[in-house]
Amino acid sequence: MIKLLIICLSISLTFCNNFLCTEESELFFCNEVFQSKSISEKISQMIMVRVNGEFQNKDSWSKKNVSRLINDKKIGGLITYTGSIHGTFYNIKEFQEMSDIPLFIAADYERGVGQFTDGTLFPSNMAIAATNNTQNSFKQGEITAIEAKALGVNMVFAPVLDINNNYNNPIINFRSYSDNPQTVIDFSLPFIDGLQSKKVIACGKHFPGHGDTDTDSHTSLPVINKSLERIFSNELLPFKTACQNGLQSIMVAHVLFPNLDDKNPATFSKKITNNILREQWEYDGLIITDALEMGALTNFTWHGESAVKAVEAGADIILLPIDADEAINSIIQAVKSGRISEERINQSFNRIIDAKHKAGLFDNYSKTWEEVEEKIKIHEHTKISKKIARESITLVKNNNDIVPINPLKYKKITHLILSTDEGV
Repeated sequence: MIKLLIICLSISLTFCNNFLCTEESELFFCNEVFQSKSISEKISQMIMVRVNGEFQNKDSWSKKNVSRLINDKKIGGLITYTGSIHGTFYNIKEFQEMSDIPLFIAADYERGVGQFTDGTLFPSNMAIAATNNTQNSFKQGEITAIEAKALGVNMVFAPVLDINNNYNNPIINFRSYSDNPQTVIDFSLPFIDGLQSKKVIACGKHFPGHGDTDTDSHTSLPVINKSLERIFSNELLPFKTACQNGLQSIMVAHVLFPNLDDKNPATFSKKITNNILREQWEYDGLIITDALEMGALTNFTWHGESAVKAVEAGADIILLPIDADEAINSIIQAVKSGRISEERINQSFNRIIDAKHKAGLFDNYSKTWEEVEEKIKIHEHTKISKKIARESITLVKNNNDIVPINPLKYKKITHLILSTDEGV
């Protein structure tokens, strides 16, 4: 017992201190600059809202609102979607420079920066796995990180760790690497390594699994009725392996697993989010909700209550609440009423500051347009993307050995057109 106590006190960052500070703590997040923040400012660091890369003039409501949330509320992050390269770069730069604490800037670049703006676009995950070359997955992650960082994005909500084991799934399908958990593991880990080798935070999704459902959680709440044995030996394997191999953040899905928790979707479930991730797996990275604006939650729960329930379950970051002010105020009231402890908020706040520090966000923000021109969608990157696309081409069926096509074998062919032009 004495030895265990000494070990716990001597290690700078362990599960023993659980991201809480003492007077003797010398950890970065224990600095008085951070610990002196008010409880409302700490809660605000847990909030991420939407921005885009469109031009926004001085009259833009969206720009004014995001600026207010950064300056007045001190929110902790943004997620960027569509827009031009120019607009995305300059909007991020402006918002980042007005924030006291550096912002997480996230994006759903599952297929690279080209998924939402004019960067390098890679094939889908299923196509990446079809190449049978895990180095392609690493290169995709590395190039995505290089281009994302040039834009100012420091967190990528990828890879998808769901198993594609339901052919009626309307939202995952080819976003998944495979219907085989080992293939998902084999290709997701190199992608994570590629991203994080450039100090971009990877985020595995959608824990504990969104593959075996025929419902889209953007509109309704999916229910996955599987035995505990099947869940732990199949759905959870890619997530557990990623958590054990340095994944820096994980996104929790709005999915109901009755055999894990028959009352709450994973987002609201302490049994799933805290007990499995924190206690069973001893995962110490960031836990992020899927967007709280999605129909799986809004159809059943008031948005302020959604934010509170997610924090109770163990979430560190509340993604896209319908009303950021209401989310912040609801969590504040939950702390004042004793429903959520200040210690619980401090754990998430400290974990956020720690992750930002490790990602180098407290270094001087010095992004330049020249870096964008030198690193985004350059020939070196698009050449690799095209190579991966070629290697992914798979002949699924070849009845009667028609392929390779030999026009000389057939007497009734009138013409044969092979073209990449649209509309042919």
